[in-house]
Formats: sequence, C-alpha cells, structure tokens
Amino acid sequence: MKVYTSMITILTLSFASSVFSADYFGLAPAKDAAKSVIQMQPLIGDWHCKRKLRQQDGSWVVSPQVSRWEWRYTLNGYAIQDFWYPQAKDLNAAGMGTNLRVYNPSQDQWLMTWTFDKLSDFQSFTAKFDGKSLIMNGDYPKRGQAPAHKARITFHNISDSHFDWKYESSPPNDGKKWLESFRLNCDKI
Repeated sequence: MKVYTSMITILTLSFASSVFSADYFGLAPAKDAAKSVIQMQPLIGDWHCKRKLRQQDGSWVVSPQVSRWEWRYTLNGYAIQDFWYPQAKDLNAAGMGTNLRVYNPSQDQWLMTWTFDKLSDFQSFTAKFDGKSLIMNGDYPKRGQAPAHKARITFHNISDSHFDWKYESSPPNDGKKWLESFRLNCDKI
C-alpha cells in the first residue's frame, strides 16, 4: 500500500509540474513564431493610458482617469492576450476586458476576439500589422444607445515605451467616411 501511495504521489507531482510549467503568459514570442507575432514585441508589457474623448462640438476632452493595459504572449508564445482595466487605481472597477489575438499566416492577418465584464458576448476583429501600425477592423451591432457601425482601431507611433491608439466609426454600409471619437496615449510602466 505504501509503494502504491508513493507512486500516485510521484505521478501527481510529475503531472502537476508539467501543467504548471506550460508557458501560458510570457514576455517573449515563440522562437519560431511568425514575423508578425514577433513584430508585436513592443506592445508586450504594462501600460498606463490617458484617454481623450471627442465632444459633440468636435473638441477633445482629456479624462483625468488613467487606465491600465497589460499585454502578454500566450499559448507558448504564438498568440497575444491583453487585459484592459479602465481605472489603473482600481483594477476591479467595472469595464475590465480582455482580447485574444491569434495570427493566421495563411490569411496574413490577426484574428481577435474582445469581451468585457458588461458585454456578455464576444466582438471579433481582423487586423493587419504593417510594421508601423496595427489596424483592426470589425462590425459592431446596435447595443443600447450605441448604433450599429463599422469600427477601425489603429495602434500607431509604436515604440518600446509609448504607443497611440485611436477609435474610428463609420455607418454600417459605408466604410469610407470615418469619425474619430476616442484616443489613448499609452506609456510603458
């Protein structure tokens, strides 16, 4: 009985150590990851973001609230997951969300799924990274007061210590006229 118990303990510990040694989240891509996955390296890390919102009159207002955005490689360095916290001082505040980003080399584009605590749904995007900017595109259905629209999200001015982000919308059947309504200026912490 003692030998049997010892064998179960050894097998359990071996299994647990293999599960816990998997690279679920990391700061480096897989050594053989696609070039586009490696190009995302500057976004990996923790960021504080200042928000600007467009007002009805077209002016911009800077929010005093600072958000936190955490980016990590996941799935052994082949994908990226980020975690959005609208309030850097209270990471449990409503509005937190996550994005899973997987690169599809056969389509040469990123496939992304976004959700947040109040959405109870998933929003899908595709994106292309040109080495300077990451441009995401998706279609938003009507939700509450927000009308259905096309969304274009651009990450630009990307460096190891800073990036800018903008959100633009267009009527569902248009995609030619875009209105920028939200900006983020993010600095690595």
